[in-house]
Amino acid sequence: PNFTLTGQKPTQMEIDAVVGVLDDDLYQNGYFFDKNFKVGTSVSEFTRTSYYFGAPLADFQSTTDKFNDQVKKVEDFQVSLADGLCDKYDLKQTWALDSKYKGKEATVKTNSGEVKVFWFSNQVMMAEFNDIVTVDFSWAFFCIISVWVYMAFHTQSLMLASFGMFEIVIAFPVTYFFYEVVCRIIFFQSVHILAIFVILGIGADDVFVFVDAFKQSMVELGPDSSPREQLRYAVSRASQAIFATSLTTAGAFLATATSTIMPIASFGFFATWLILLLFCINAALMPPVLVVWSRNFAHLPCCVCHTSCLNNVCKCCKPKQSALDAPKSDDTSLDHLRKSERFFYTTFSDYIVYSKAKYGIIAFFSVLLILGIVFTVQLEPPEEQDDWFSSDHFLQKFISYSDDEFQESVEDPVSEVGLVWGLKVGPGRPRHVVL
Repeated sequence: PNFTLTGQKPTQMEIDAVVGVLDDDLYQNGYFFDKNFKVGTSVSEFTRTSYYFGAPLADFQSTTDKFNDQVKKVEDFQVSLADGLCDKYDLKQTWALDSKYKGKEATVKTNSGEVKVFWFSNQVMMAEFNDIVTVDFSWAFFCIISVWVYMAFHTQSLMLASFGMFEIVIAFPVTYFFYEVVCRIIFFQSVHILAIFVILGIGADDVFVFVDAFKQSMVELGPDSSPREQLRYAVSRASQAIFATSLTTAGAFLATATSTIMPIASFGFFATWLILLLFCINAALMPPVLVVWSRNFAHLPCCVCHTSCLNNVCKCCKPKQSALDAPKSDDTSLDHLRKSERFFYTTFSDYIVYSKAKYGIIAFFSVLLILGIVFTVQLEPPEEQDDWFSSDHFLQKFISYSDDEFQESVEDPVSEVGLVWGLKVGPGRPRHVVL
């Protein structure tokens, strides 16, 4: 129904008259009332309305004149209107990485109490979703810093940690070039960027394996071994281990590339090549970096290239003992090992070898495997679509109220069903039909 808006406060008689008209056909007009509204009571705890945009807009000749520009102006207007309403009802971010709609409500005080006000449009929802995704991806920066700090702590070298993080970060644009330019795949969404969290762990592990293999070569081959022999040992040992783990991980993501769901398949394909190209970059970059580090920087003070200060043992005033000063292979001292290495070298190894705990550990993980298989085969697809936002989100409350609290009406969205029929051509018959 259409009613004239005069801009003046309606009287109770006018309100009752409008409600009376709406009562006549609740299926036609039930869009405005909650599910508990009944004819004659004229009481509804919830109500809603919709606003429609006409076309063509000002400065356009017709609805088809620069259609995309008209749609963009309407969408921008919706977002700016929602931002204005947020300012009006004091919906603000509590901190930089929070949403202004998270856990917020807009209320209006009336003579009968407070009335909650909600607004919604698909464009406002998409704008909020993009804002949330942008904020979530900003956490990737903190992840990169955290991984870099731990790499520096583990390798005891800021130089090795920096080059290790460089190869992880550079793998992403290299893969994107291969993905879009070489393979001509133009579909790329925010889900693809999530692969950065995957290669942060894989790339850091690759660096650890290479660096540890290089340091072990000086112990296994002895201090008199040449840099060439040490590099051969490290590359041979590390590259085989890294290739095996990279290949199996890439194979797991390649399995998702066979999905019939296009976004999942494209993500699997992208992640597969990201892992393989990261291995290639690591295998090409780390050997020269290790040689340069061992020859020119391994003996420098910690403030220049090392991180001994992180271990509360600052040796900035004198050269730090480096991997080049490793003990001979026949030296039984464990002083050159880190605490974690000494634990696995002595305590853990002796416990596993000389106690019966090894059988208990194998049995425990066997039970976990069986339980995992049992619960995996019982997995079922969700019966309902997951919510876009958390339950206390402003826009999610609007969606929940609209779905659960209002009556069925002609305004409700419906599923369109298309029927296709035709004539089946039999064998030996002409492949055309004359009507």
